[in-house]
Amino acid sequence: MVLGLIAIAAELIAENILKIAIDDFMSGFFIGIGSGLFFSGMILMIKRLRLLSDEKKLKEMRIAESDERNRSISVEAQRIATAVLLVAMYIVMIAGLIFTKELIKLMSMLICLFLLVYVLAYKILQNKR
Repeated sequence: MVLGLIAIAAELIAENILKIAIDDFMSGFFIGIGSGLFFSGMILMIKRLRLLSDEKKLKEMRIAESDERNRSISVEAQRIATAVLLVAMYIVMIAGLIFTKELIKLMSMLICLFLLVYVLAYKILQNKR
């Protein structure tokens, strides 16, 4: 949530106070990322507060989080996602040296790739066990 506010504030300060010329893509990118982080943080905070007020659901969540099977699946999914991310980052590094592309676009795609691979790996591993 805080990171979202920082991204929005950085864009607004750069454009309005520091008078730095920012193109529409970059402005929309930072406002969009900032808004997404802020609102997802708000939703998670509301979910946590609701969970804390319900003792039964809180107990179920503690059991699920301490379940050895879920922990094992999460660790294995993180390993797979991390390996894919590192390979992709290496490829971007080489492409950046050769072609000098805009790294902001590539890095945002890498972050999306990391999250997608993690979720898919977790689901696949969950179904195998």
